[in-house]
Formats: sequence, structure tokens, C-alpha cells
Amino acid sequence: MNKDITESLQIIKKNLNVKSIIGALGFIFLLWLTLRPVELRLDGADELLIWAMPVFVLVALPMLFLRKGKIHVSVIDWLVVLWMIYFVCRTWMGGEYACATQFLKNTMMFVLYFVARIFFGCYKTPAKIMMFLIMLFGCYEALWGLVQIINGSSRHYLYLLTGNFQNPGPYSAYLTITAVIGAVWILRIRTWKYVKWEKYVVAGMTMCCLVVLPATWSRAAFVTLGLIALWIYRDKYKKYKYLVWFLLLLLAVGFYFIKQGSADGRMLIWQATLTSWLHSPWLGGGIGSFNNMCSEGIAEMYLANQNSNLFDSAGVADYAYNDFLRILAEQGVAGAVLTLAIVVLVMIRIYKCSRPLFYGLLSLIIFSMFSYPFELLPYRIIAISIAAWTLSVQKDRSSLRVNKFFIIFASCMICVACYFLYKEITPRKTADKDYSMFSGIKHAAFIDDYYDLLPQEYDNPTFLFDFAKSLRTQNRFNDSNAFLKLGTKVCCDPMFYVLIGNNYSDMGLYKLAEKSYKKAYAIMPNRMYPLYQMMNMYEQSGQHKRALLMAKRIINYTPKIKSPATEEMKEKASNLVMGKVVSDENENDDLLKDN
Repeated sequence: MNKDITESLQIIKKNLNVKSIIGALGFIFLLWLTLRPVELRLDGADELLIWAMPVFVLVALPMLFLRKGKIHVSVIDWLVVLWMIYFVCRTWMGGEYACATQFLKNTMMFVLYFVARIFFGCYKTPAKIMMFLIMLFGCYEALWGLVQIINGSSRHYLYLLTGNFQNPGPYSAYLTITAVIGAVWILRIRTWKYVKWEKYVVAGMTMCCLVVLPATWSRAAFVTLGLIALWIYRDKYKKYKYLVWFLLLLLAVGFYFIKQGSADGRMLIWQATLTSWLHSPWLGGGIGSFNNMCSEGIAEMYLANQNSNLFDSAGVADYAYNDFLRILAEQGVAGAVLTLAIVVLVMIRIYKCSRPLFYGLLSLIIFSMFSYPFELLPYRIIAISIAAWTLSVQKDRSSLRVNKFFIIFASCMICVACYFLYKEITPRKTADKDYSMFSGIKHAAFIDDYYDLLPQEYDNPTFLFDFAKSLRTQNRFNDSNAFLKLGTKVCCDPMFYVLIGNNYSDMGLYKLAEKSYKKAYAIMPNRMYPLYQMMNMYEQSGQHKRALLMAKRIINYTPKIKSPATEEMKEKASNLVMGKVVSDENENDDLLKDN
């Protein structure tokens, strides 16, 4: 027993020193940020990261002066710089889309990459410590989920557990990464020099995540785990491989039919995005263009084939559910090739450096093919930290050691960039907080407040919609439509077009109103409301034959989800038809009396 303890202490002492401890503390802070509540827009974690990045750089500089820190610039670093330049240029070229929040978040990630490169280049941390810390925070997420199941403290009322996320989908990615790292770590223990209790600790942490994972009902997580397990355990089932593949195929079919509507909806989003991308394949639609491209793609597909059953699953697409597809749509082939080159080269380097971290990051990449983890801050931090750490601890033949004065200059530029990021992010974060105080209230008293917050909220669809409705209550129909048209650039919700149609109808511009209603229906053909509004507009404008035809269409319409609202619309359509029938009968009676 004493011998085991002595051996354990010797191995720990060998792997730990001041530099590795400081590196581990920096990584702990970054992982702590991943546990902050995740919001759709800018939040406190973004602000904390901006404050922290100059501190990371300042902590690294003494090691450079003492000549104990070695920074090597690789081909990957130059590709990241090239991608950053292209991203900025594409944002500028695609200025018709409001994308300030997306631009600031992505710029912050570029800065974080170079900060992490400098920091981990000076404070190299052993791979085992990096792996253990990721698993430790993953277990914390798992326990957090268990607590939410027990006391009902989930962040979304529809789900049992969400962790610090807003739904269990992205939350499951954290558990998946942890479970994959643990599984590969256990396999690699045989070839490593390890303390005897290591495998039991790793196995326990892995099981902690695997026990909680099924409660998320995340198909992306199950698919990811299945694919990774098929590969890393390929030698275990070689004899029964056909049986295993058959069972997994049945399981995949079962997963599809369990949530067929959701799966079909994602396929519709992918097809619609690719349909729009084909109009500008090389440079894409521009940064921030995804939502508009998706809605325009669905409308184009519907007009080409109105009988497709795929449109039954249409919904408001806030995300692409495939991070690479979003890059392809917004940045075109040029941005996609740069992204793919960086990812492949980084994964090759990680594979040589640490297999568990390689498979952990690979699981996140596979997960991103069916979800949107790289649009969320926690997974961006994890991916960038692993990539920067790998390039810092392992140099290849193409790497060049840079002069410390160049690093000092780069550090100054990073601090300047952080200052400007802070100056831009803070007012937007404050504007979001101020808007939340009167969000959803459509009243003339808040119109001046809307105008005050507008410069920071151009890319916030909820803000634009509420602002437009407030203007509509004051009969400022043209002003309302101006903001609704801005909203169609940043959101897929057809209600923007419905409200535009309502404004035009109230102004007596019935042709424009009809065009807007038809566009709303083409974007989401499984919603009855645009047809209902069109029927009312026809009746209001004296187009009684068209109103009658639309009423009959509504009566025969099968909505995606039945509700009291849809039943009320059908009832009003039936009343309109019945009223027309009674009117015709009265006219016939009058004619008979005259004869």
C-alpha cells in the first residue's frame, strides 16, 4: 500500500511543476466560463472572457522575458489569420444583413485563439491534466442535470434537465465529450505509466455522464457515441460486425421515427439552405445571411414543388443544425475550404499528441453535423483551448520560432482588440437588459425607448418585431414595415411577412398585402394563419369570390398542430361560406317572387 502511494506521488510530482500548474489554472478558468448560463445573445460570460484575455497575455509575458516560453508559429496559425481576414471582409461585403452580435462573438473567438496560443506556449500543461479537467467539469454538468431532474430546476419548463443550457440538445454534447474522453482514456491506460487507482477514477467519471445522457433524449449524442464506439472498439466485435451493424441500423430507424417531424424539419432546413447557397456558391450569402437564406430557400422549394410532404415539418429555424453548412452558406466555398483545412490539420496534430482529446474533439465535430454546438460559447472555448494547447506543446517541421518582441507586439494588439470588443459588447449587453424590461409590450409610450436602443438591436428579431407592432398601434404603417423588412433579414419567422401584409391591408394596398401573405405561407406552408389573413383581406376589399375560395381552402386545410386558434379560424371560414350560401338562397327567392 505504501509502495503504491509512493509511486503515485512520484508520478504526480514528475508531471507537475509551476508552469503546468499555472497553465492548468488558466484552463480551469476557461472551463468555469463554460458553466455560466448560456444565452442566445451576449451575456456575462462574454464580458468576463474579454476582461480575462489581457490578463492571460500579461501572465505569459514574464516567461518570454525569462526566455522560458517558446512560441512557434505554424501553418495552421497563418490559416487562422487568413480565415479571420476573410471573415472580416465577408462581413463588410455582406453589409445588407445585420450581424453585429455574430461578428463580435466570432472576433472574440479569433482573439481567444491567439491568446491561448501565447499562454499555453509559455505554460505547457500535460495532456492528462487537460483531460482530467474536462472530465471533471463534464461530471459537474452531469450532477447538475441530476439535481434538475430531482427538484425541477431546469432552465426550460418543457424539459427535465438542461444543465446551464436552454435545452437538453446542446447540454448532451458536454456529457458526450466527457464520456468519449473517458472511454478512450481507459483503453490507453494499458500503454501508459499510471497510478493504480487511475482507471477506477476515470471509469467512475465516465459512467457518471453515461447514466445521465439517456435522459436528454438527444439523437445527435446517441449517433455520435455510436459512431465513436464502432471505431474505437472495432477489434472487439469483428466476429459479429454484421450483426452489430444490423442492430445499429434498426436503432437508427427507430430514432428517426421517434421524432420524425424533427428529423424531417432538419432535412428541410439543410435542403433550403443549400438551395439558396447555389445562387452564390463561391462567396456565400454573407455573414448573418443564414436565416434569410433558409426562408428564401424554403419558399423557392415550395413554389417548385407544392405537394412535397417535407413542408409539413417546417418550423422557424433559429439554427442550421449543421455548423459546417452554416459556414458554407454564409462564407461560400472559400470560407468552407479554409475551415476544413484548419480542422483537418488541427485534428492530425491532436491525434499525434493525445488520442483521448482527439476523440473528444472528434465527437464534438460529429455532434455539430446534427446540432449547433459551435454557435455556443462553451464549446467554442473547449475546441479553441484544445487546438491552441496542442499547437503550443507540439511543434512540427513547418513551425518557426518567433522573436519575443514580435510576441510582445502581438500581445499589445490583443489588448487593444479586447478594449474595442469591450466597448462594443458592453452597450449591447446593456441594451438587451433594458429591452427585457418592456419586452412584449406594444405601447406608444415605449416608442422613444425603442428608438434609443435601436443602434444596438438591429440584429435582434424579437426587438424588431415588438417595435414594429408598437408602431402599428399608432397607425405608422410605413415605419412599421421598414422594421419588419429588417426583421426578415435576420429571422425565418413568417409572422414578419404576415404583419407586413396587415399593414398594407390597412393602408388599402391590397396587391402588396396579398404578395406578403403568399410569401409568409410559402416560407411555412404548414401554417394556416397567412391564409386566414388573406381571406379577411379579400372580404374587407370586396373580393368576395376570392374570399369564398380561400375560406373553402381553410376548411379543407389540415394544420400541423390543432389548437383552439386553428379551430376558430376554421369556424370563421365556415361562417363565411354559410353566409354566402344563405345570401345566394335569398337572392334566388327574390328572383322567384319577381317572376
